[in-house]
Amino acid sequence: MISVIWKKKVQLHDESAEAYRRSHPLPETFSKMVLENKKRLKTADEIEKQYGLPRSLAEQYASIAPFFSRLRQVRDDVIHRGSGFGHVFETERGFCVSPKALPFSSFDGWRPEHYDNENIVSVLPWIADTILQTIDACNRLTVAFASVIQLPPEIAPGYFIFVRGPHNQALVELLQVNAGASPWWGESARPHTSPSAPC
Repeated sequence: MISVIWKKKVQLHDESAEAYRRSHPLPETFSKMVLENKKRLKTADEIEKQYGLPRSLAEQYASIAPFFSRLRQVRDDVIHRGSGFGHVFETERGFCVSPKALPFSSFDGWRPEHYDNENIVSVLPWIADTILQTIDACNRLTVAFASVIQLPPEIAPGYFIFVRGPHNQALVELLQVNAGASPWWGESARPHTSPSAPC
């Protein structure tokens, strides 16, 4: 979306910067924006110089790139390399995974109350963290983009738009799990009051 708006709607005041912007369009995929040869993460300096972006926006792309790269690696391992997620255990309290298996071992937010026993944890904290980081990345890019371009005047000044959808309740539950509510199915709305250590 930023790529399309940058190409079709943005015009820079500086003529030389505007000429550079026109001759260096933003790529349509996030990977091409932040990765060199699909592997190495670009620095903010490289992103800024390659596309003529304002520094603050280039810095935001660079700061999000490590998370994006890890998420892309997980996707590629599963979809393209067939590595899978290891075992998913169905328990009376919900689905669990091994916190020692990739990609779950890279998550540093496991807490004692996430454990069903000494070997498996609820998968919900990892899902919550992944989805909320993705939403946060989109928000950060949007705010950075809006801070460096002059937007058109408000269509309805003083009014706010609130969006409802079938996914809202699930996002609320993930927010609660991420904030410390119970990570077990059917209990996510209730705060966890007496965490039990792994057996």
